[in-house]
Amino acid sequence: MMRKCPKCNHSFSWYMVLKSFWINEMYCENCDAKVTITPLSRILVILSTMALFYTFSLFLTPFDNFTISIIVGLFVTLIWIFITTFFIKYKTIKTEKV
Repeated sequence: MMRKCPKCNHSFSWYMVLKSFWINEMYCENCDAKVTITPLSRILVILSTMALFYTFSLFLTPFDNFTISIIVGLFVTLIWIFITTFFIKYKTIKTEKV
Protein backbone atom coordinates (compact mmCIF):
# COMPACT_ATOMS: atom_id res chain seq x y z
CA MET A 1 0.00 0.00 0.00
CA MET A 2 2.91 2.33 0.55
CA ARG A 3 4.88 3.71 -2.33
CA LYS A 4 7.80 1.31 -2.62
CA CYS A 5 10.06 -0.08 -5.28
CA PRO A 6 8.63 -3.38 -6.55
CA LYS A 7 12.13 -4.83 -6.85
CA CYS A 8 13.77 -4.02 -3.49
CA ASN A 9 10.88 -2.57 -1.39
CA HIS A 10 12.75 0.68 -0.81
CA SER A 11 10.32 3.50 0.09
CA PHE A 12 10.12 6.41 -2.33
CA SER A 13 10.18 9.96 -1.01
CA TRP A 14 7.13 12.21 -1.31
CA TYR A 15 9.00 14.31 -3.83
CA MET A 16 9.73 11.29 -6.04
CA VAL A 17 6.11 10.12 -5.93
CA LEU A 18 4.70 13.53 -6.84
CA LYS A 19 7.35 13.97 -9.52
CA SER A 20 6.42 10.58 -11.01
CA PHE A 21 3.05 12.02 -12.06
CA TRP A 22 4.78 14.39 -14.47
CA ILE A 23 7.61 12.22 -15.74
CA ASN A 24 7.08 8.75 -17.13
CA GLU A 25 10.03 7.01 -15.51
CA MET A 26 12.06 7.28 -12.36
CA TYR A 27 14.90 5.33 -10.81
CA CYS A 28 14.98 3.68 -7.40
CA GLU A 29 17.65 5.28 -5.24
CA ASN A 30 18.53 1.92 -3.68
CA CYS A 31 18.73 -0.59 -6.55
CA ASP A 32 18.71 1.71 -9.65
CA ALA A 33 15.67 -0.09 -11.08
CA LYS A 34 13.70 1.86 -13.67
CA VAL A 35 10.19 2.29 -12.24
CA THR A 36 6.94 3.75 -13.56
CA ILE A 37 3.38 4.14 -12.30
CA THR A 38 1.01 1.48 -13.57
CA PRO A 39 -1.52 2.82 -16.09
CA LEU A 40 -4.44 1.79 -13.88
CA SER A 41 -3.02 3.75 -10.93
CA ARG A 42 -2.52 6.83 -13.08
CA ILE A 43 -6.09 6.66 -14.41
CA LEU A 44 -7.56 6.11 -10.94
CA VAL A 45 -5.69 9.10 -9.50
CA ILE A 46 -6.77 11.35 -12.38
CA LEU A 47 -10.40 10.24 -12.22
CA SER A 48 -10.58 10.55 -8.43
CA THR A 49 -9.08 14.05 -8.57
CA MET A 50 -11.57 15.06 -11.24
CA ALA A 51 -14.41 13.65 -9.12
CA LEU A 52 -13.11 15.65 -6.16
CA PHE A 53 -13.13 18.87 -8.22
CA TYR A 54 -16.62 18.14 -9.50
CA THR A 55 -17.98 17.34 -6.04
CA PHE A 56 -16.38 20.40 -4.51
CA SER A 57 -17.64 22.71 -7.24
CA LEU A 58 -21.24 21.45 -6.98
CA PHE A 59 -21.83 20.71 -3.33
CA LEU A 60 -19.02 21.87 -1.09
CA THR A 61 -18.82 25.59 -1.86
CA PRO A 62 -20.67 27.16 1.06
CA PHE A 63 -18.63 30.33 0.86
CA ASP A 64 -20.04 33.46 -0.72
CA ASN A 65 -16.53 34.73 -1.32
CA PHE A 66 -14.91 33.38 -4.50
CA THR A 67 -11.36 33.75 -3.15
CA ILE A 68 -12.09 31.71 -0.02
CA SER A 69 -13.72 29.00 -2.15
CA ILE A 70 -10.63 28.79 -4.36
CA ILE A 71 -8.26 28.64 -1.36
CA VAL A 72 -10.31 25.94 0.38
CA GLY A 73 -10.61 24.01 -2.90
CA LEU A 74 -6.84 24.08 -3.44
CA PHE A 75 -6.24 23.01 0.15
CA VAL A 76 -8.65 20.06 -0.19
CA THR A 77 -7.00 19.11 -3.49
CA LEU A 78 -3.51 19.13 -1.95
CA ILE A 79 -4.68 16.90 0.87
CA TRP A 80 -6.33 14.57 -1.65
CA ILE A 81 -3.16 14.33 -3.76
CA PHE A 82 -1.13 13.35 -0.71
CA ILE A 83 -3.74 10.73 0.25
CA THR A 84 -3.83 9.21 -3.24
CA THR A 85 -0.05 8.68 -3.20
CA PHE A 86 -0.65 5.79 -0.80
CA PHE A 87 -2.70 3.94 -3.42
CA ILE A 88 -0.27 4.25 -6.32
CA LYS A 89 1.30 1.06 -7.59
CA TYR A 90 4.58 0.91 -9.45
CA LYS A 91 6.10 -1.55 -11.86
CA THR A 92 9.66 -2.04 -12.99
CA ILE A 93 10.58 -1.47 -16.60
CA LYS A 94 12.93 -3.97 -18.15
CA THR A 95 15.88 -2.26 -19.77
CA GLU A 96 17.69 -3.76 -22.70
CA LYS A 97 21.41 -4.18 -22.32
CA VAL A 98 23.41 -2.85 -25.22
